[in-house]
Amino acid sequence: MKALITALIFHLTLNPLLYLKGRNVLKPYKTASYIWTSLFVLELLMYVVAFLFYRSLPSSFVHFARVFGGSWMLMVIYSSSLILIADLVYLIIKRQLFRPKLLLRQFQVTKMIIFSVTLSIVVSALIYGRHHFRNPTVNHVEINIGKDGGQYDKLRIVMAGDLHLGYTINKYEAQRMVDFINVQNPDIILLVGDIIDASLEPLIEQDMGSILR
Repeated sequence: MKALITALIFHLTLNPLLYLKGRNVLKPYKTASYIWTSLFVLELLMYVVAFLFYRSLPSSFVHFARVFGGSWMLMVIYSSSLILIADLVYLIIKRQLFRPKLLLRQFQVTKMIIFSVTLSIVVSALIYGRHHFRNPTVNHVEINIGKDGGQYDKLRIVMAGDLHLGYTINKYEAQRMVDFINVQNPDIILLVGDIIDASLEPLIEQDMGSILR
């Protein structure tokens, strides 16, 4: 419930800011404006329904809703921040810092450029991050310890962090991570936080214990 409240705070504060900015930019384009509105309504409904009724919904839908909702929140946070910065710079350049209503009278081209560039940067960053999530890399670090290792002259240790297993990172993603770690042929595996995303329930439901074992 805490996660839902946090998500709703973002949805009811930054979401309206980005939505209104988009509506103002897309006002001359009715079809695009309707699509923009529909995206915001559908995302909010899907995210809330998946959060409240996850026990009775298909796990595939809950997984999709969580991934999409999480990505949406990141998009909203970054886009809103960049747009606010761009608007601030615009007002400073116009020397009208204390007249925010000036933003409503921007040239349509100016508004479209700010809006389009901002969304392009944020969406590109999310795609880039998703690519790295799907294609993790291994960082090799050699550590020499000045003490007797007994029968061992070396150890291969794998450390993995921020797994966030749950409804978002489901059993299929967990299996992919386990396979990736095992390929490294480690002597010791260190799983540092956060291992679990929000609750143990999805781990038990999807029997992730047997995968991690």
